[in-house]
Amino acid sequence: MKTLIHLMMLLIVAISPIEASAQQKHRRGPDPAKREALAKAQAAEIAKKLNLNDELTQRYTETFLNCQKDIWKIGGPKYHMRPEDLTEAQAKEENEGRLKSEQKFLNIRKKYYGEYSKFLTQKQILQANRLEKEMIDRMMKQAHKKHDAKRNKGQKRQK
Repeated sequence: MKTLIHLMMLLIVAISPIEASAQQKHRRGPDPAKREALAKAQAAEIAKKLNLNDELTQRYTETFLNCQKDIWKIGGPKYHMRPEDLTEAQAKEENEGRLKSEQKFLNIRKKYYGEYSKFLTQKQILQANRLEKEMIDRMMKQAHKKHDAKRNKGQKRQK
């Protein structure tokens, strides 16, 4: 259960750089079409690694995409500030908001665990969750590299 919560929090964090990039381009939030395309690609890669047939691949992809859409509705943190910059009231609101988000996330995972159980074996579900976590970790690593490169480039300009 902890792994699932950790996996979902990573997904939310993974979406944050996309959202920040979109805001820099004066758009509001991540591009839904790009996010959906990424989710479909993730589902296709997982289905391929699970060796699912065409029918199960289609079912898995649809279920995965619906799960992602439900997760995206949760949203991210309200305040994008360092804890020391928040007032006590803002910090309390942020903490309570995070707990509510984590509970919503857990409820979504339980719902889709039931959905996946209708057409995947328990071992396939475990493997799919592991593969999804690996993909998120890989995307986070790439996002951090990109962010660090931009930060280092900006520091060179200031010198």
